[in-house]
Amino acid sequence: MITDILSFYNITDFELHGRSRRPQVVEARQMSWLMLQQAGYTLEQIGAIYNRDRSTVHSGIKHIKGIIETDKKTREFYNRLNKQ
Repeated sequence: MITDILSFYNITDFELHGRSRRPQVVEARQMSWLMLQQAGYTLEQIGAIYNRDRSTVHSGIKHIKGIIETDKKTREFYNRLNKQ
């Protein structure tokens, strides 16, 4: 799953777990948070993995859900991830 996200957004694992605020990195990070949440991780656990506060993770997940609703390409990618 993570490798698919890295490939789709064309970023590295270092960038995904880093502090970059470039839009494609932020969106990839938020997508990975959403997928981890759906896999059963708590906000606190996801925050610990990414060295973020639970409220940051919660906000990011809410944001990526909005993008999925409005952006066709992101929605198709998200649906593909869910089928795996």
